[in-house]
Amino acid sequence: MKLLLFHKGRKTVMILRKVLVAILTSFFVILFGSTYISSWDMFQTFYEAWFFVSLFAVTGILFYLLPVSVLAEFISRKYTNSIVRGGISLAIHIALVALFGLWDANLGYIAVFAAFGFFVIDELTRNFYDIPLMKKLIVFSTIATGLITVCLMIIGFMSTPTS
Repeated sequence: MKLLLFHKGRKTVMILRKVLVAILTSFFVILFGSTYISSWDMFQTFYEAWFFVSLFAVTGILFYLLPVSVLAEFISRKYTNSIVRGGISLAIHIALVALFGLWDANLGYIAVFAAFGFFVIDELTRNFYDIPLMKKLIVFSTIATGLITVCLMIIGFMSTPTS
């Protein structure tokens, strides 16, 4: 695993960085979503809301938003101006994810929030990923937020009433 984390291949670094960004984004989207919907009457605790939101957020981010981000990376990489490249990448992120708004408006809002968050975290890690200390910090924070996410999912699963 250590060899994969510090491999210098361009595609390997990009894919690994995108997976790390997906995990970090999942944490923040789940935190935002569960805080928002925990006040609804259908959830007794914050942990139940966390479990419910995490089922959809992790699946959507890993299987839809991650490939959209890789596609945006390939399309926008030919632009040398970072503002133009970032604008095109953000437009692709939001446009392809906003399609969920056609199905359900609330889902569209959450999807656009997730896409914007993914884009911002991706751009921050893009700038700092080549610095060895920052790479270690990004990997550590990703592992920490991933563990927190999984622990709160387990607590939410265990606190969900079975009837």
